[in-house]
Amino acid sequence: MSQPGPSSQLGSRAGSKSTRESRGSSAAVFRDTVCVFWLAGRCYAISAELVGEIVHVDNVAPVPLAPPAVLGVFNLRGTPVALVDTSRALDLPGAGALAEAPTVLVLRRGSSVLAGLAIERTDSVVSAEQGKFTPRDWHDDHAAVSGFLEVPGRRHVITIFDSAAVIERLLALRFR
Repeated sequence: MSQPGPSSQLGSRAGSKSTRESRGSSAAVFRDTVCVFWLAGRCYAISAELVGEIVHVDNVAPVPLAPPAVLGVFNLRGTPVALVDTSRALDLPGAGALAEAPTVLVLRRGSSVLAGLAIERTDSVVSAEQGKFTPRDWHDDHAAVSGFLEVPGRRHVITIFDSAAVIERLLALRFR
């Protein structure tokens, strides 16, 4: 059976133009290719344009006085990268339930590294044409979600994150 998206009591916000054609329209068109991953037993995805690479992190240095969502920093070929508890940063179920050596989606915007999102495991890359996109209900669903993707042959509905909302939350962690 299909997996539901995040709970409706988690907030609301307008989604990004990149994943929909018209706000709140049932005829919204999903245009992105997304990187699908698992977190706390749920299937999520984010625009593949943001994912620079996927790495496994063994050593994380703690950052004193960092927000709870920041697990520390790790070394990515000489560049310090903030490791973020994705569940905490995006107000999702399963905060703090990560492996000791997590899989990390390294998010980039242009040539800048934004952060590393700790996840359970990667799944696949899905293009827009592979499934049926349903935009979120703009008044009830989670603020960081743009919609849901049903792909034939998959047992679970993929919850698609709004890239702009994710970036906004990651940038906000820098200034707490």
